[in-house]
Amino acid sequence: MRPSNSSATQWGKLTSLDPNFDNVSLSKQPSNLIVSREGLQETIDKNPLSKGSCQIYQKKDGFFISYTGSRLCIEIEERTLKEDEAFKIHSGERIVVTFKKIRMEYIFSGELLYKEKEIERSMKKLFWSEGR
Repeated sequence: MRPSNSSATQWGKLTSLDPNFDNVSLSKQPSNLIVSREGLQETIDKNPLSKGSCQIYQKKDGFFISYTGSRLCIEIEERTLKEDEAFKIHSGERIVVTFKKIRMEYIFSGELLYKEKEIERSMKKLFWSEGR
């Protein structure tokens, strides 16, 4: 697995269910992932999605995955994702990526970015301090 940029904060992870593939740390926003025989790898390439790649990103209402490439198939909990479709994913869900007869299975886990966590905590404090 490629080392992550130490200045970036990890906000998600893909845990491999196959010991032949590494876990993937998600630290960029969005995280562009390339698919190869070695498994999924986060890339620093900021270009639009290329063939055989996928993207996992966070919005205010959750985490999403999308992909391009006719040779790539992605399933989330047995639902097949369509090319160029953005699909909402949740922590604990199984993501299966198939590329050129190579099948990779991962469990997704994600957490809110630090700033969003702080906003959420502040809102809870405000809510409870107003006697609700």
